[in-house]
Amino acid sequence: MNLPYISAPAEIPNEDYHNGDKYQEFISSSDLKKIQVSPLWLKYCKEHPEDNEEIKSWSLEGGCYHDMLSSITNTGGMDEFDMNTAVFSPPVNEKTGSPYGYSTQKFQDAYNLFQMQNEGKVIYSETEVDNAKAMIETLRKRNSHLSQIVNKLLKIGKAEVSFFCQHSANDLVQYDSGLLKIRPDLYTFNKIIDWKTVSRINDEAPLKQDQFAKVITKFGYGFSAAMYQYIIWMITGHWKAFYWVVQDKLPPYDFNIISAEGWAFEVSNGQMIGIGKHAEIFLKSLEQYLYCHETDKWPGVSIFTKPDYRGQRIAQCKVPGYEYTKEYEFFN
Repeated sequence: MNLPYISAPAEIPNEDYHNGDKYQEFISSSDLKKIQVSPLWLKYCKEHPEDNEEIKSWSLEGGCYHDMLSSITNTGGMDEFDMNTAVFSPPVNEKTGSPYGYSTQKFQDAYNLFQMQNEGKVIYSETEVDNAKAMIETLRKRNSHLSQIVNKLLKIGKAEVSFFCQHSANDLVQYDSGLLKIRPDLYTFNKIIDWKTVSRINDEAPLKQDQFAKVITKFGYGFSAAMYQYIIWMITGHWKAFYWVVQDKLPPYDFNIISAEGWAFEVSNGQMIGIGKHAEIFLKSLEQYLYCHETDKWPGVSIFTKPDYRGQRIAQCKVPGYEYTKEYEFFN
């Protein structure tokens, strides 16, 4: 692969992009976030992916939804989705009239056979497909303020395009070794879009700005947004504004469009005019990763302890304020 490389829409299967041997050397935003634990942890996770694989559950976690939106963007309909996926119907227990559970042998046997019959395809359940269709119906037709914007993005955007590059030193980051990759959900000439499905907290999905801010902080979404903007700028010379389209997984499938301004890079007319909080963290993390990669030194958490005048890194825990309010009196 000659670098930088920009794939055609959906040219590289999602599984290959994330787990294929060909692209394992490249660092994604999910990888780079691990340096905030320590450089040692990032290195370990890259070298031992089998120890870091998330447990997959048989439930809607956004995959089907994203694949449908990608298909609509790239083909105008479900052509891409139908070609790359298969819908599995679990066997029904004749005694109860209900489908067998995911953990049962009957289910596993039927599912494994279905996988063999549909080799190379992503398998989804009927529930996932139905939920995703209902959510996208709401995105496109049920919001008088925002559906028009969503439909325009789907019409003019490109979906599931993979970007690969070798870092080069610039005004923002000094070091120049290391391979990087991103895969935005959708991008246009001047925007990057990330589709986000969210779960409810106390009967309310975090769709309002102040609520979603907590989600951004928890999962480091601003960090990823900044990395997407940065790599596209490095490859194309053009800065793009970043937006999240945030949608509730449950009926009535309400949604909102939220700007990453203040979190990622602030952009105007293709130029970067400000650096948000998570963009700062991203740049420091990238600089540290490139330094570690160049020197082949991968320190643990002691990297976060400032050396004293003797060069020793002995960490000191500050006493939290609430500890000072505690009283311990003994009345003998």
